Amino acid sequence: MKARTYYLAVFLLILVTGFFFLFMIEIPQYFTSLTSIISEMRLWQRELHQSLATAVRITQEQSAGAFWSLVGLSFLYGVFHAAGPGHGKLIIATYLATHKTKLKKGIVLSFASAALQGVTAIITVEITVRLLKLTIAEANSTAQTLERVSYVLIAIIGLIFMLAAFRRFLHEHHNHDHCNHSHLPNHERSSDKLPIVNFFSMVLSIGIRPCTGSILVLIFATILKLKVAGIVSVMAISFGTAITVSTLAALAVYARATAEELLKNMPTGNIGIAYFFNGAALVGGLIIFLFGAALFLSTKGINDHPIL
Repeated sequence: MKARTYYLAVFLLILVTGFFFLFMIEIPQYFTSLTSIISEMRLWQRELHQSLATAVRITQEQSAGAFWSLVGLSFLYGVFHAAGPGHGKLIIATYLATHKTKLKKGIVLSFASAALQGVTAIITVEITVRLLKLTIAEANSTAQTLERVSYVLIAIIGLIFMLAAFRRFLHEHHNHDHCNHSHLPNHERSSDKLPIVNFFSMVLSIGIRPCTGSILVLIFATILKLKVAGIVSVMAISFGTAITVSTLAALAVYARATAEELLKNMPTGNIGIAYFFNGAALVGGLIIFLFGAALFLSTKGINDHPIL
């Protein structure tokens, strides 16, 4: 029992450390010690954007061969760009680590969110640049507005998750006080299905924020009259993004399963497990809320954007 408790403590320490670093990656502007890293990331991102823009130009000149090079570069951009701030990594990882969910559902959530980000970018450019004949700067302003809406939705979702966890706490406490027999905790009585409301709310809050690289490619493709190439490139970016986020989602699902296994046969029994995961869900909701609020506050007064 002592060994199991020790392994659980070490595992939880590693897990908390991992989430802290993920939090730092998602909002590096709040960590002054990361100033140099932020500058490097922005420089690296601008270079990637320039590479994408160059690939679009070459596609216009060299056709087929250059087109597939653009698709390949877009995919790699999605994979590596998703490792930086954004794309809902913290939201998805936090939810999957604190709510019993099958791995397949976590992967579907990651792909759906990435796909919606691509669709949002296509719609944004199509409406602002092609239909309304707005300038690139105005399209960029529209993207920033969508970002702020996304951050508000993220904060609201965090509050909803906190409320749901608190209600489960009250339910477990009521059962514990009025039942003398042993009963299974909520997380074992329920299935590992991802509630449809939770699924769509997370997908919407993540996907409504268009990917900056996708908007850049679409704007250049629109200028050069390469609409199909631009859309395919965005699909490749979304697929690469989904691969990275799905990997993190898988780690979150397995981390929860490992914690659940370590908690078995502990002195507190099933009720202790229920309280543990309900507490984790409450903290997870708080993290998501603070994350959304911090991102929203960080966008106020910011006029520059990595697109340009």
